[in-house]
Amino acid sequence: MFVSWTPRAQAEFDGQIDYIAADNLSAAFRLRNIVLEHTRLLATAPRMGRRGRVANSYELVIAGTRYIAVYQLRSDTVEIVRFLHGAQQYPG
Repeated sequence: MFVSWTPRAQAEFDGQIDYIAADNLSAAFRLRNIVLEHTRLLATAPRMGRRGRVANSYELVIAGTRYIAVYQLRSDTVEIVRFLHGAQQYPG
């Protein structure tokens, strides 16, 4: 399977990385690498996340962080549709 990010999810991810980088560039790089490592695993284990709060979705809690990648399964693609901080209210 392929892993893709919707424009919204990519913008949310980039925004979080930029926010952290403003205070701590090395922490932002670490977070970026951790998130990309974990989301790449979805290509071979697409059901590794928990059932999502929105119908037909899954949530991958990024270990060691407070972030969640919300994704949906398409025919040959894992599509990350949201990237959220655990304190964010979701869905909404």
